[in-house]
Order: sequence, then C-alpha cells, then structure tokens
Amino acid sequence: MVTESMDGGDVERIIEEASGHILPLDQTAKIAQETCRGLEFAHSRDTVHRDLKPGNVWLTADGISKIGDFVMAVSLDRSRITQEGTMVGTVSYIPPAQAMGGEVTPKSDLYSLGAMLYELVTGRPPFWAMTLSP
Repeated sequence: MVTESMDGGDVERIIEEASGHILPLDQTAKIAQETCRGLEFAHSRDTVHRDLKPGNVWLTADGISKIGDFVMAVSLDRSRITQEGTMVGTVSYIPPAQAMGGEVTPKSDLYSLGAMLYELVTGRPPFWAMTLSP
C-alpha cells in the first residue's frame, strides 16, 4: 500500500493543541467538508471506514484533511473480515448499531463524523464512557 505523506499530523493533535481543545468554526467546517469528500469517495466504492475519529483524519503539509487508517474498513460487496456480532471501532465515535455488532453501512461513518465534529466544537466527545457494558 502506498499513501501520501501527511506532514500536517492528525486532527487529534490539533484538538490537543487548541485552546480549550476547541477549534474555530471555520477550521472545523474545512475539516468537515474535506472529510465528507473522502467519505463520499469511499462510500461510492462500497467501502465503510468503521473507525472514523480525529486520530484517523490526517493533514497534508498544506492543511488538507484526508481520511487514513482503513485497516478496519469493510467492503460492502465482499465477505466480512470480522465475525458477525463482533464490535470494532473506537468507543467515543462508534454508532450504536455497530457497537452492538449490527449491520455496518455508510451511515455508520456519518454517525462517527458527527461525533468527531461535536468534539471539534465543544472540546470533548459527545459520549464518554470507559465501557460499552449495559
């Protein structure tokens, strides 16, 4: 696999360095727009990322956001790599259906994008828990 050099780091680092861990709205909107373009491309090829989070959105040296780390991605038109009923993803950004081992669709990535954007403008993930236990 060959990837573009991402000399700008990741969005997680930008959040950590931002005052109050909150990004300006114009920067958040730019990250959102560019991330949506990446999701649109992946979803048009029947690929769902399954672990979209600030640490997996990387920046070029020019500050352009790109989605990285497709290790847990799944192709919707091929057999699943993970077992049915198995949860994959990062707790703070994982959609409920995915957390319960349900069907993963492009909507799963959109939920994760929403959770990520919430964090960018508030300084914390929308849901914070140490476990997914009921």
